[in-house]
Amino acid sequence: MVKKIGKKKLLTLLTVAAVVVTMAGSYAAWDQLKVDGFGTLNFDKPVAATMTVPDFTKSSSSGLSENAPVYTSAAVYKVENVPTGVTPKVAITPSVKDGQNPVDSSNFTIAISKGAAELTAAGGVYTDANVSTGENTYTVTITPKDSDAAKALAGKDLTVTLSAELTDAASATPTN
Repeated sequence: MVKKIGKKKLLTLLTVAAVVVTMAGSYAAWDQLKVDGFGTLNFDKPVAATMTVPDFTKSSSSGLSENAPVYTSAAVYKVENVPTGVTPKVAITPSVKDGQNPVDSSNFTIAISKGAAELTAAGGVYTDANVSTGENTYTVTITPKDSDAAKALAGKDLTVTLSAELTDAASATPTN
């Protein structure tokens, strides 16, 4: 048995339905429920460093002498894109090889200087706490010692490698 709804009740139900639809529609138009925010981002360029070591030349005379010959090279350490606020410091570790074989460092003396200032070495690592952006030139001097082992290296093409690691002098961490 279906009950008949009167005109008044039907009009009331239709009015309520219209109000609900209107309210639901007005919430969607009135309230802003989704937004997008925008900001700009500019990545820092990566720090770039290179080390160029020209061939060593004998800087002492080629005549007869009781002194061992002295060999020098002007190595250029170039660093770019150091972030603002970083105080760059470089640690330079020299090594000498005969082909693929490391040469015992007790066979020679190595000195590295920048301008007139000789860099200090600790454990075979030379430190420059005054690295500037751009080119930094280091004079590398190698003098063989008066030993049979050093003399056995005469006439061989030795490879000198300067490994450099840039750090922030303030935090002693790499700048990468």
